[in-house]
Amino acid sequence: MTPLAQRSVRALWWSLALCLALTTPYLARFHSANEVPRLLQGRALVEDGRWDLAAPSVRDEDPGPDVARAPGAPPYPNKPPGASLVAAAA
Repeated sequence: MTPLAQRSVRALWWSLALCLALTTPYLARFHSANEVPRLLQGRALVEDGRWDLAAPSVRDEDPGPDVARAPGAPPYPNKPPGASLVAAAA
């Protein structure tokens, strides 16, 4: 590979890394409504051993609109818990 081709490939990788870094939601206000309840459920699972979002460690956090709420029952994320298990493992 010629030096010019190596520089072009390196510039392409750096451009891709920069684009990914600039589009990642670092600030809490940019998190999607899908990921917040899942992360909270993972935290509740680790800290309290509970699957619901009424656990003491996450009770005061706002899970957003993507939560299943039933009268007389604690709130749960309305998606399967796969991402919550990954969050708990991390």
